[in-house]
Amino acid sequence: MIRLFLENKEVELGENFSCPITRTFENLENPTQIINSFSKTVTIPHTQKNDRIFGFLFNPDRLTAKESTPLVGIFFNPYAKISMRLEWNDSVLLTGYLKVLSVDSKGYNCSLNGELGKVFQELQKITFD
Repeated sequence: MIRLFLENKEVELGENFSCPITRTFENLENPTQIINSFSKTVTIPHTQKNDRIFGFLFNPDRLTAKESTPLVGIFFNPYAKISMRLEWNDSVLLTGYLKVLSVDSKGYNCSLNGELGKVFQELQKITFD
């Protein structure tokens, strides 16, 4: 059973949910040196719980609250990278961040990116004087 957590809140996934994960390697001679893990676009279905977590993102009257950290619910910022954890039978498959790409009638179209990608994003914010 696959489970997805956003900011430590479990998201409801359908029975047909699949999440193929791609791994990028630095060196083909040593495939244990993984650079990054990421998924193709995954669709998280509309449910009452998921809509609350994503702050009813599909609603055109919705306001995006400005917060220093991206939260779920009313403070959900669709432009931020949301911390996520993907598990299969209580084994962690992938940790990192979720990025919302779009919303349609089927659900929330997102990409899941590994922790290393998150580290590189944070390093880009550092500036030296």
